Amino acid sequence: LGCKGLGPRPSRSSEGGPPIGRNNSCSRDEGLDRRRFRPAVLLAVLTAVVSVGAARPPGKEPKFRAVRAVADAYVSEASSRANFGQGTNLRLDSSPLARAFVRFRTKYLYRGDVRQVNLLVYSRTGTRRGFRVRLVTAAWRESRITYDNAPRFSDRFVASGPIRPRSWKAVDVTPLVDYDDSAVSFALTTLARNGLELASRETGLTGPRLVIELEAESDGAPK
Repeated sequence: LGCKGLGPRPSRSSEGGPPIGRNNSCSRDEGLDRRRFRPAVLLAVLTAVVSVGAARPPGKEPKFRAVRAVADAYVSEASSRANFGQGTNLRLDSSPLARAFVRFRTKYLYRGDVRQVNLLVYSRTGTRRGFRVRLVTAAWRESRITYDNAPRFSDRFVASGPIRPRSWKAVDVTPLVDYDDSAVSFALTTLARNGLELASRETGLTGPRLVIELEAESDGAPK
């Protein structure tokens, strides 16, 4: 994980952003950051799995695939016509309302037997009330989304639970995901009175990830 992306071949994001995929110009320092980030991802995911009480059958360790967000932004009721798609924060608040939107490209990620899908975010601040993840099916653009034109999101949600400041949080979003889709978008909302700040994709290594956990004997290979 890390550097410019996660996949084996570079491609452009739908928002015209930086390439997604391995970048041969990555420096040694970026390589070290990538190695440091990978254990953090796995630890966050495994912690989330334990927290929801998911049973793990004995045998081989599960395999993971991960992808960085291709678009994210937050919208604010206080600045209903403003776009915050280029900021380094994703702000959530209950009053005035602030919500975050994040999109991932998922084509080819679901090959194999999927055990669990986790949304992984880095929180700069904390709250006991956490946040809620909801599915978004309508299109939106990172550079144009505002509170006034933001798409509707599902009533159904999964809750994150309490959030600690300056830490990773993995949320099991498996119930919200359709494995036939080539992309998935989420809206993040909160009831917290003091709000919550998450790191956006513009921060690089601390940007949102979607982590797919596969059965140990799968990963798209014939059995």
